[in-house]
Amino acid sequence: MKKLLLSLLLLFIATYITNAQSISKQVIGSSGLVISNGTHTINFTVGETIVGLIQSDEAIHQGFWANMSEETTLGIETPLSNTNQISVFPNPATSFIKVSYNENANNFQTTLYDITGKQLYHIKEHAIGNETKMDISHLPGGMYLLVLKEKSSNYKQSFKIIKK
Repeated sequence: MKKLLLSLLLLFIATYITNAQSISKQVIGSSGLVISNGTHTINFTVGETIVGLIQSDEAIHQGFWANMSEETTLGIETPLSNTNQISVFPNPATSFIKVSYNENANNFQTTLYDITGKQLYHIKEHAIGNETKMDISHLPGGMYLLVLKEKSSNYKQSFKIIKK
């Protein structure tokens, strides 16, 4: 009986004075980066082992480095009114993109952003007519965001542009 009580006492003391191990967020990968433009953040690593997938309306997380407790609020975009029909072509593009409006293009501001949110073009005043042509031949291949905003209201619409 003494041996049992002594064993339980030693087990209790050993459990009480020892600290468990803890693992912080660390990744052994070939590369990784955090990119932020003030409103959006992209975190990524290359070469990380896949350990799970978490998905919500705002984000997709995969791997050990995923932040599961952060809440993100995205901006709300008001689409252009139904009377303003806009066409963007060709998409994917190689040297230029055309934006065709069903009314005068001077009613719109046109802005082109790269994937990090850096503004590449901003056109406040368009030539007379209902079409705008943008030269993108000098841009590297990738995805870009074209945002059109009606000057007379808060209506705006965005288009994903793929440059080959």
